[in-house]
Amino acid sequence: AQAWQAVGDYSRARKWLAEGARMKPDADDVKILEARLSIVQTDWAAARAAIASLSDSTTRYALGWLSIVCLASGDLTCARDATRDIETAYARADVRTGADSCCALQIREATLRTRLGEPANASAEEIIRRTRSMPRTSYWDDIRYSDAEAHVLLGKYEAAVKALEETLLSDGGFI
Repeated sequence: AQAWQAVGDYSRARKWLAEGARMKPDADDVKILEARLSIVQTDWAAARAAIASLSDSTTRYALGWLSIVCLASGDLTCARDATRDIETAYARADVRTGADSCCALQIREATLRTRLGEPANASAEEIIRRTRSMPRTSYWDDIRYSDAEAHVLLGKYEAAVKALEETLLSDGGFI
């Protein structure tokens, strides 16, 4: 489904998702793929429904996806609430994962501030500072691309391209 989504063949992606849901009806990974496909098709209700159907829609992971849907759909109140809920869940977490060390939450907060007309500079500068100290070939997309996103929020487009080049070429990658 991801491959068909990536090339823009949403009909085939939906067919593969339906098959995945048939084979693994309770699998959260299938539900997240459904949410992602719904996001690119701007079907916000379907994206929210997929997230709400996760085995636990109160996890930092689920709330992160909810904040993405809210930001993308322009529901800034929902995005702000989801971001605050992530912060609360993160503060209570006993175990930190690789995803927790990423800058995803800060990117969402900075993006939200920008869309609300507030300055995102302090958050964006912090993201860039933190990202520079992380491995450039990390599995976590949030680490790989968050500094580029932060540069864009600051209006530094050449720096964003340079950050992407460093990320994508650091291990013999591609552009």
